Amino acid sequence: MEPQSLQLPPLRQDLQIKEGKSNEQGEPVWLIYDPLRNRYFQVSLPTIQLLGLWQPHLSTEQLLEQASTRDIDVTEEELLQLVDFFTRSHLTEASAEAAIERLEQDFNKGQKQWFSWLIHNYLFIRIPLWKPDYFLSSTLEHLQPLFNRKLHRAIQLLGLAGVLIVLQQWEAFTHTFDHFFSWQGLGLYAVTLMVIKSLHELAHAYTSKQLQCRVPSMGVAFLVLFPVLYTDTTDAWKLNNHKDRLRIVFAGVKMELHLALLATFLWGILPEGPFKTAAFFVASTSWITSAMINLNPFMRFDGYFALSDWLQAPNLQPRAFALGRWKLRELLFGFNHSRPEQISSHRTSLFIGYAWFTWLYRFFLFLGIALLVYHFTFKVLGILLFAVEIIWFILLPIYSEMKIWWHHKGMMRLNRQTLRTLALTLSLLLLGVIPWKNSIQVPAVLVATELESVYAPEDATVKRLEISPGDLVTPQQTIITLESAPLNSELRRKQIEYDDVLKRLNRQLTTTEDHITLQQELKHFKVELQTIQARIERLTLHPSRSGVVTNQLPIQRQQTVSKDQLLTTIRPLQGSRVVGFITQGDLSRIHIGAKARWVSNNQPTPPLSLTLQQIATSSTARLPFAELGSTQKGIIPVYENRQGEPTPESSIYQLTFSTAIEMPSPQWRESGVVLIEGARESFLQWLWRVLAGALIEESVF
Repeated sequence: MEPQSLQLPPLRQDLQIKEGKSNEQGEPVWLIYDPLRNRYFQVSLPTIQLLGLWQPHLSTEQLLEQASTRDIDVTEEELLQLVDFFTRSHLTEASAEAAIERLEQDFNKGQKQWFSWLIHNYLFIRIPLWKPDYFLSSTLEHLQPLFNRKLHRAIQLLGLAGVLIVLQQWEAFTHTFDHFFSWQGLGLYAVTLMVIKSLHELAHAYTSKQLQCRVPSMGVAFLVLFPVLYTDTTDAWKLNNHKDRLRIVFAGVKMELHLALLATFLWGILPEGPFKTAAFFVASTSWITSAMINLNPFMRFDGYFALSDWLQAPNLQPRAFALGRWKLRELLFGFNHSRPEQISSHRTSLFIGYAWFTWLYRFFLFLGIALLVYHFTFKVLGILLFAVEIIWFILLPIYSEMKIWWHHKGMMRLNRQTLRTLALTLSLLLLGVIPWKNSIQVPAVLVATELESVYAPEDATVKRLEISPGDLVTPQQTIITLESAPLNSELRRKQIEYDDVLKRLNRQLTTTEDHITLQQELKHFKVELQTIQARIERLTLHPSRSGVVTNQLPIQRQQTVSKDQLLTTIRPLQGSRVVGFITQGDLSRIHIGAKARWVSNNQPTPPLSLTLQQIATSSTARLPFAELGSTQKGIIPVYENRQGEPTPESSIYQLTFSTAIEMPSPQWRESGVVLIEGARESFLQWLWRVLAGALIEESVF
C-alpha cells in the first residue's frame, strides 16, 4: 500500500461532537454534527477515543500504536474503514488535490444520474424555500397558549361530543362523501389537504423550537406531484430524552387529530351551509390523512420515525430489509449465511416481520400509484409513469434480488429448503399452466321479457287518464284518451265538404258528366273522412295484452303531448329474461346455447338456470342499465358523457339469456351476476389475454 494512502486526512474544523443517547445494547454513543449539511453521524466510544488522537498526516500505523498504549480496541481494517467513512461522508478537508478531485467525481456522478434521481424522487421531491428559524423563534412566544394542556383537553372533550353526534347521524355524514366525488369536490379536498399538511409541518417546527432545536429550512415537498410543506427537524437528533423526540415526531399528527376533533364537533352543531361544508372537509381529510399517511410505519413518515425511535432502532428500514433478505434466502436455499447483524432473536424476528410487511405494503402501494398516475395524467405521460412505477419500483427490486440468488448458485445444495422451494415452484407453475377456470362472471339484470311501451300516435292533449302505476290492465280496457283539436277541426271541415257534395248529387240537376264527377268527389271525401276518423279512434289507447302499469306516469290530464312521446309502460304478467354484459377479452370463450346461472345481488330471487340466447355483434356505446355502472356502485367502469348517459370505459358486449322455466314477470329490474360456462383457461392464459388486450386498447391514441 502506498504511503499516502496510510496517512490520516485532516478533519474539518467546523465539525461538532455531541454526546448522544445510549444505543440498543445500552452502550454510550456520540454524534458528529456537520453544520454545512445539517447532518448527524452516530459513532461509538472507540471512534471518539481515536478522534482524540487524530492528527493530520499521521500514519495509520502510528495511530494504531498510540491507540494500543491507551487500551483502545481497534484493528487496522476497522481504522481503514473509519478513514474511508470520513472521506466518503465529506467530513475531511478537501485541501489536497486528490480530495478535490474526489469531490468533482462525486458531483459529476450525481449529474450523470439525474434520470435515476428523477425516477426515485418524483414521488417525493423536496425544494427548500426559506430559513424559518428566526421567524419561528420570534413568533413562538405568541403561540404558547396553543401548547396549553387544558386547551388540548377541552378540544378532546368537544371532539368526543362531536364523534357521538356523528355516530347518531352516521348515514348523513357518510353520504356527504358522495356529493364531493367530482372535479370541484376533488379540488376542494386538494386545497384542504394542502392547508392541513402545512399546519402539520408548522406543528413540527414550533415543537422543535420549543425544545430548543434549530429548524434550518422549510419548503415545498411534492408528494406524487401534489405540493405540501416540509420541515427539516434533523436537529432533534441532539435530544437525548426519548420522549422529547417523540413529541416532535407526533406534533403534526397531534395537531391534525385535534383539528379533526374540533371540525367534527363543528359539523355536528352547525346548520347547513358553507361553514358546515368546510368543517366536513377538514374533519374527513384530517381523520383520513392522519390514519393512512402520518401514522403509517411502512413509509418514511411520522409513523416510521416514531416506531424507529420507540424501538430505539436507528436506520430501521435498511437494517430490517437486510435481515428480511437474509431470512428469505435462508428459507428458500439454506445458504447458512451469518446474520447481517447480531441482535436478539426476538428483535431479529420483529425486524424481519416488519421488512416483509413493508415489502407487501409497498407492492400494492406502488401498483396503486401506477394506476393513479395513469388515470390522472394525459395518456402518453400516464403510460410512461405507469411503466416506470411497475418496472423501477416492483420488477427491478425483484430482478436485483434474483441476481444475487444466481450469484450464489454455487452454494446451493439439495437440502430441505431447496426441496421445499422446488416443490412450491412446481406447484405454482402447474397452477399457472393447467386450464382450470371455465366460469365467467358477468354483471346482469333480470327484466321482463318484453315491456310494452305506449306512445302518443298524434300531437294531442290528454283528455282522460284512466290508469295509475301498479294497475292491472286488459286488452279491452281504455287506459288513455287523447284529443286532437286539429284533427277534430279537419273532421268537421271534411264533413261539411262531404255533405255539400252529397246535396248537389241528390238534386239530380246536373248533367251526366257532372254527376260522375260528383260521385268521384264524394268517394274521395268519404275516404278522407274514414282516415281522419281512424286517426281519432287511435287516440283512444288500449294495451295489446294483459299486464301491469310499471313506471311513474310521465303525463297528467290536460297535458299536451307530441307524436311518438312515451306515455306509459306495461309489464306482461308472464315471462322474464336476463341481460348481461361481457368484456371483449372473455367474448371468445362463450357461444350461443351456453349454460349459465343467475344469482341476484339482493337475494329475493332464487338462482335461475339460463341459456345464452343472443350475443350482440357490436360493443355497447351506452349502458342501458345505469345501476350496473360504477357511477351507481355497479362493477362496470363507466363515465357520464355530455348528455349525462353512462358510457362504458372499455368495450363490452350485451348478452341475452332465456330462463329455463316460465316464471312471473319481475315487477322491477333486479341486478345481479350471471355465471357462464365458458372454455377452460389457465391463469397464465388469462393474464396474457388481459395484458395483451390492455396493450392493444391503450396503444390507440
